[in-house]
Amino acid sequence: MITILTTTYNRKHTLPRIYESLLRQTDFDFEWVIVDDGSTDDTDRDWMQEGKIPITYKYKNNGGMHTACNAGAEVAQRELILKLDSDDCLVEDAIAMVKRDWETVKNVPMIAGVAYLNAHLKSGGLIGNAFHVNRSIRSLIQMRFHDRVRGDKTEVIKTEIYRAFPYPEFEGERRTPTSIVHIRISKAGYRFLLVNEIIKYVEYLPDGLGRNKPFTPNAYRLLFNERTTKEFPMFRRWRAMRRYVKFSKQSKKTLALCYSESYTKWLCLLVLITEPWCWFLTRT
Repeated sequence: MITILTTTYNRKHTLPRIYESLLRQTDFDFEWVIVDDGSTDDTDRDWMQEGKIPITYKYKNNGGMHTACNAGAEVAQRELILKLDSDDCLVEDAIAMVKRDWETVKNVPMIAGVAYLNAHLKSGGLIGNAFHVNRSIRSLIQMRFHDRVRGDKTEVIKTEIYRAFPYPEFEGERRTPTSIVHIRISKAGYRFLLVNEIIKYVEYLPDGLGRNKPFTPNAYRLLFNERTTKEFPMFRRWRAMRRYVKFSKQSKKTLALCYSESYTKWLCLLVLITEPWCWFLTRT
């Protein structure tokens, strides 16, 4: 039914916590796919051989979490993928919860999956705010940019859709924002069931991507280009275009390419005319 996908890099000390949370599940209709993105901490994998749950371990050269997600999706064998970071753990009825909710919507046209809430591991407090309407069906663009739901959420996505919308990869860049994938899924017309229940607990470690964002101008250029289209509120499109222009300069694109590769050319031209400093004062 469900593939738990964990990408890891030098997280020898946190993986056993995930393992223990999986052993406590009330429903075992899942597999755990671990993609090791070139760890150098001699990750202890003895517990992987215990045979208590099905585990697939894949090692790859370091390329960033987004490349590990793409690799994990290729080996996933179940209907749905639940991304579980190496510093997270699931609530005990997480698998049962997903199965229950997926059964109610799996035949709805253009349904991509189910989205849930996250909570802080130490305090138990909700991360961000809840969905406005429990068990509503919305696109992730509607949820984030129109309903203004904030904070990390867990999206359980159909495996075929996860594979159809891989993380874009740019040579030399170690991070691609997940929101690029979510935006593209939404633009294709797919929606999610939004459930106001906590499915996992999250710990933001000092060495995690949430606190350490490498300089990836091509990825962020693409992200803000995606946000300039008609699916977004106008004031957000304007702000996104300004940032698209800046990241175009930082990714060493020419002014001509900045314009020609823009998804909303009239808005790009308007920003360049009215706020030329977005280009000319941006350092490369």
